[in-house]
Amino acid sequence: MQIGQLRSDSIVGICLLSVLGVIGLSGLMLLPVLLGAYVDFLGLSESQAGWVTSANLAGIALMSLFVSFQVRHRSLHQIAFWGLLLMLVFDALSMLSDGLNQLLFFRFMSGLGGGAVQAVVAAAIARSSIAGRGYGIYIGFQFVLPAMAFYLLPAFLQSFGLNGLMLLLLFLELLFVFFAKVLNSYPLPQAISPQMKGEWGSSDLALLLSKPSLLSLFALCFYGIANAGFYAYVERFGLHNGLGNQQVGDVLALANFLAVAGAALVYYLGDKHGFLRPLSVGILVQVLSMLCLLQGAGWAYFVGVVVWSLAWAFSWPFFLSMQASFDKSGSVVAAGQCSNLIGNAMGPLIFSFTLGEGSYVPLISIAIVFFVLSLLPMLGVAKYLPNGSAK
Repeated sequence: MQIGQLRSDSIVGICLLSVLGVIGLSGLMLLPVLLGAYVDFLGLSESQAGWVTSANLAGIALMSLFVSFQVRHRSLHQIAFWGLLLMLVFDALSMLSDGLNQLLFFRFMSGLGGGAVQAVVAAAIARSSIAGRGYGIYIGFQFVLPAMAFYLLPAFLQSFGLNGLMLLLLFLELLFVFFAKVLNSYPLPQAISPQMKGEWGSSDLALLLSKPSLLSLFALCFYGIANAGFYAYVERFGLHNGLGNQQVGDVLALANFLAVAGAALVYYLGDKHGFLRPLSVGILVQVLSMLCLLQGAGWAYFVGVVVWSLAWAFSWPFFLSMQASFDKSGSVVAAGQCSNLIGNAMGPLIFSFTLGEGSYVPLISIAIVFFVLSLLPMLGVAKYLPNGSAK
């Protein structure tokens, strides 16, 4: 069967979409490695490296918002094709940048391309007949692929440097220019959600400004701040606790591999227990992982990072499933990617102001606050979901 003619419940199709989405989100998936590489190979300070990563994430977020208004009107494959092309051009130019301002611009433009790619992937999975499980697979790939990267990249970077990593990303982007055809297997559903269409109208803006949509967008923004803010400095936090570069890389790799169990549990549960109840459990576990990290010992870093990653992989799909349950077109999910990525872009910047005198306690405390804030709006979203999904 041709790659663009798979069924919407095809596991092969969902897996291809998942890899494509991870490529689009490479600036986020490899965030701690990239931030460290900017410091080690380009001579940037940690704050400057935070600005560069935030610029890339800001580009991803901005384009995700634009795409959320386009997914009901344009071919998902065409959007992804131009997004990959934009990534190819500006990732290549990033290797040639000779100053901070130029690098900020190139990473922002590459982020625009990545935003287009990941937004259409999220929208396509929303259109699948197995959206809840599909997001479980997608998030699983978001952890297992970076896990492999965290394990292999420390030695790779020592041998080939930052430019070697950029060339590897260029190869993957070029390869998936062809595989992006899988998006043709996820056309716009003929019937848009009657509840959303009847109560708030059928326009893109009315849909995105509806109460459940806005609540979910705020929740995802807070969730993005919490996770990316900590994730950006998780490598430096390990070094602060006395671990070496390879030890930190091993912990991150293992944490990401084990986090796949969280995504697998999402696939197993589906909507058996609704979406709100498991989401609440996942957020609670992430808060507990932050409290564990406050212990400051090497074992606490290992346990805290592993549990945090597992809970992240478990919680994240339920945010998306709750959005997809009231909008099968994928517009709200794509906008949710934008709000989450706005949080991702703000996270490293906000958390950078908490660093001082070698203490990471304020950083962990702020993360806990934003995790709690991410759950509260979803309590309101649950009231608008079908009975089986609102539990």
